[in-house]
Amino acid sequence: MVKVLKRLQTIAGLGAAIAATWAGAASAQTVTQVGTGIAAPAGIIKMGTTYWISDHLLGFCRINLPANAIGTIELSTCNTNAVSPGQAAFDPTRNFVYVPDNSSKSNGVWRLTFNPTTGRVGSPLLLRNSSGQNLGNKNTRPSTVALNGNGNILYIGYIKVPRIVRLDNPGGAQANRTQSNVARSSDGRGVSGMVFRSNTLYLAEGGGVTQIVGINGCVSGCTAEPTNFLLPGGFVPISPTAIAVAGADLYAADITNGVYKFNLTTEETTFLADRSSGGDPFRFVSALLPDGTDVLVGDDPADGGSPLGIGRVWKIAP
Repeated sequence: MVKVLKRLQTIAGLGAAIAATWAGAASAQTVTQVGTGIAAPAGIIKMGTTYWISDHLLGFCRINLPANAIGTIELSTCNTNAVSPGQAAFDPTRNFVYVPDNSSKSNGVWRLTFNPTTGRVGSPLLLRNSSGQNLGNKNTRPSTVALNGNGNILYIGYIKVPRIVRLDNPGGAQANRTQSNVARSSDGRGVSGMVFRSNTLYLAEGGGVTQIVGINGCVSGCTAEPTNFLLPGGFVPISPTAIAVAGADLYAADITNGVYKFNLTTEETTFLADRSSGGDPFRFVSALLPDGTDVLVGDDPADGGSPLGIGRVWKIAP
């Protein structure tokens, strides 16, 4: 994931023009720092009342985000089965969380069990299909997962290959887990993020935000297509680095470090922020979480490199 983001930064010049178009548009937003000490976060999710971050160095960890202070990762909660965890997905009905490993030593996708009483994860299980095969390796490097509406289908995207894999019954026994290669990205490359809404899978790809409509009905050969998620002047978000969804709103960040909201009903795009209220710019945004009326943003000025652990979590509030 880190290498992907570094490669995407090479076209940031176009982003400067788009950012200028949006100048002043987000003045009504309040943006404050709420977390620190993270590295190249690949995702932020909420499980129960706790927040969890996929940290490039520390693993899949709970992060304390207090109301009136800057929080940090709670090191004793970190799970390191995924060497470099990607964008995770939580099934609140079964209390399973699925964590892909996008590292060069990847064994695939892990299923962890969340204990809502203790607020911790445990019982790690490396997912295998009914034939006993892992759902990824160092040659494919799963980067992101998304669950369908009732949690009985898990979709998996990869850094190294364009395929989208469907795993039926991810929460069940291995004998009942059926794997299908159902779709692919629009450009034949990997994806950095995916979200599911109303039988449509949205992808963050190098060429913009794409979609696979009717994904649950795909058997094989489905290909992602462009969305109408556009910025002023008809620009698509430049190589989106993070994606999230809440209700009818689709959120994306791109390599300009801008965070945008696209309403899937009205097809209107709103620029939310690209810096704090104090003027500190976002750098290498790679995680988003809509949280009520707020949006949490994870970034890392070092992009997982040196100095280590200087990433932040920001809160965009109306």
